[in-house]
Amino acid sequence: MKQKIKVWDAPTRLFHWLLVLLMGFMWYSATQGGDMLVWHLRGGLFMLALVVFRLCWGIWGSDTAKFSRFVRPFSEIRRYTQGQMSEDELVGHNPLGALMVIALLAALVFQTATGLFAADENTFTNSGFLNYLVSEHAGTLVRKIHVNFFNVLAV
Repeated sequence: MKQKIKVWDAPTRLFHWLLVLLMGFMWYSATQGGDMLVWHLRGGLFMLALVVFRLCWGIWGSDTAKFSRFVRPFSEIRRYTQGQMSEDELVGHNPLGALMVIALLAALVFQTATGLFAADENTFTNSGFLNYLVSEHAGTLVRKIHVNFFNVLAV
């Protein structure tokens, strides 16, 4: 009988599920517009907090949550793709899955950053919290990027 191994701790699981729920809420609040944009902005701050938490937890968290545990050098990625890694080496994310985790976190950082600087297309009252630091043209451009990049995240 195989021994069960708990791969992800409670904070990591909580991060995963909050991220899923928040992505759905962020999509919904953006499509509704109007007063929901206030909640979209608040959700964006919560998203930023989640990503910062996960980055910190990936450095100082539990053993299986640490990036150093599952982000592998290219030589180990090659070993994995050639089927040369044992099951014991693949607890948690496999080397290609780890690349996906890094790509997803980078995409979330990018999406959150663009949201911080984005301009509200109608009233500018629901612009990102750091929109005042950029020109009107830059804020509008960043908003377009923010809206279109969501499609990448949705995929």
